[in-house]
Amino acid sequence: MLGISPDSIANHLNFREKFNLMVPLASDSDHIAIIAFGLWQIKKLYGREFMGLIRTSFIIAADSLIVAIIRAMRIRGHAQKCSRHCSIT
Repeated sequence: MLGISPDSIANHLNFREKFNLMVPLASDSDHIAIIAFGLWQIKKLYGREFMGLIRTSFIIAADSLIVAIIRAMRIRGHAQKCSRHCSIT
């Protein structure tokens, strides 16, 4: 498991410490992986448009095939939704 976001390494370290996470986090400040996976898109909030990260989880098998793509419509419950796909081999 790996988390990727455009946040800085310092922000990732603070986030991991605050929530006592053991998951490694990668900083993609240049949006290389984020764009490659199609996750840097126009978002809307209160009528304002801006570019932002579409929170998404990819379940990738040992043979490097993507077996599930789960959009995070709501953060609450997203991890549980993803864990249901982890038994896929």
